[in-house]
Amino acid sequence: MKKLVIALLSLALSFALPPISFAETSTDTTNNATVSENSTQININQADINTLQQLKGIGKKKAQLIVDYRTQNGAFKSIEELTQIKGISLKTLEMNKGRLSI
Repeated sequence: MKKLVIALLSLALSFALPPISFAETSTDTTNNATVSENSTQININQADINTLQQLKGIGKKKAQLIVDYRTQNGAFKSIEELTQIKGISLKTLEMNKGRLSI
């Protein structure tokens, strides 16, 4: 009888409580990136060089070119504008699909 009561209480609580997510998520305000175990969203208008290097196909040199382009031309108006930077192709954008924001 005791086991039945415990089982029923557990079942009732599972419906009453919100679901628990085990993916760790935090916001790093120093480089404006939201970091999750499964994905990283990076704002190309605010991210620093170290954050930009988290993108596939973007090393230190290309990250610096992104920051330089942003400094000279202002904020990116679209993610596709990244292709104006030497060495960044549509393929690079596709590899980072869903991770880039403006």
